[in-house]
Amino acid sequence: MVAPLPNHSLAVNKQQLTGAGFIVITDQEAFPVTRFADVGAVVYYAKIIEWEFPGFSVDACFTKLLELNERIQAGQAIATTGHRFLLVAVKPPA
Repeated sequence: MVAPLPNHSLAVNKQQLTGAGFIVITDQEAFPVTRFADVGAVVYYAKIIEWEFPGFSVDACFTKLLELNERIQAGQAIATTGHRFLLVAVKPPA
């Protein structure tokens, strides 16, 4: 799957801010792993983070959700890796 916002990254945002004259105070990046123990949790996650799952609905994804449920019941982990970053910058006084 292609990231919905491929140019929204720490490096790109940092470059844009420094190019606009900002001074970067801190920048941090993390790739947290989220593990799911049941399909209901996957559905909830997809519903609350709708920008990551455009057009998601249980009806449209029912067959895939059944497959995920089978994997979970068989003891296979369902996990996703996120990408988060923190960027703090200030504009120096003119």
